[in-house]
Amino acid sequence: MKKKVFLILFSIITFMLPSIVEACSYSDAARLKKIVSNISFSYDYIEEERNIKFSVFVNNMHNDIYFKDAITGLTYYKSETEEITINNYNQGSSIRYIFYGNNEACKDVELSIHYVSLPYYNSFYKDELCKGIEEFKLCQKWTSTGIKNYSEFKKEVYNYRQSLKDNNITEEEVKIVNQSILQIVLGYIFKYYYVVLIIIIIVCLVAIYRLNKKDSFNF
Repeated sequence: MKKKVFLILFSIITFMLPSIVEACSYSDAARLKKIVSNISFSYDYIEEERNIKFSVFVNNMHNDIYFKDAITGLTYYKSETEEITINNYNQGSSIRYIFYGNNEACKDVELSIHYVSLPYYNSFYKDELCKGIEEFKLCQKWTSTGIKNYSEFKKEVYNYRQSLKDNNITEEEVKIVNQSILQIVLGYIFKYYYVVLIIIIIVCLVAIYRLNKKDSFNF
C-alpha cells in the first residue's frame, strides 16, 4: 500500500516538475520588463475635411514580448520593419497596451501596461476669426472645445473679443489718455498765462520782502 502511495506521489511530482522549472522566474520577468521599458510610442494624424484620425507608432519591439490593444483586442508582435504602425484611432482616445512575455519561460505572462493618450484636435484654430487672439482656448490647435457648429464658434469668439474691449486698456489707449491730460494742462497755461505770471511775481515779491525784513531784524 505504501509503495503504491509513493509511486502516485512520485508520478505527480514528476508531472509537475517541468511546469515548475519552466515557470517565469523573477529574473526572467525583470529582463522582459526592462525590454518593455525601452519601447517608445509616438503618434501622428491625418485631417480630411475636418475629420481627424490618429496613428500610433511603436518602436524597439523585441521577439520575447508582444502586446495587446485593449480597445480593439488585436495582438501585435515584433515586425520586420522595426516599427509597428496602428491606424484609425479617434481623437481624445485613451489607449491601453498590455505587454506579455513571448519566450518559453514567461509565455503569455502579463508584464506591464502602457497608456497612450491622444489629444483633441480643434479644427477651428486656423480660422480667420482667430487672428490676433491665438491665446483664446477656441483658437488653439490641441484642445477640447465642446463646440457643436461654426455659428457657436463665431459667437464665442465675438464674446471673447468684447470681453477684451470691456476689461483691458491697451498701452496705446493709456498713451492717448496721458497725452490728453498734458494737452489740457498746457492749453490752460497758454490761455491764462498772464494769471500765472502775476501769481509768480507776487510770490517772488513776498519772498524778497520777507528776506529783507529778516536781514533788517538781524542787523
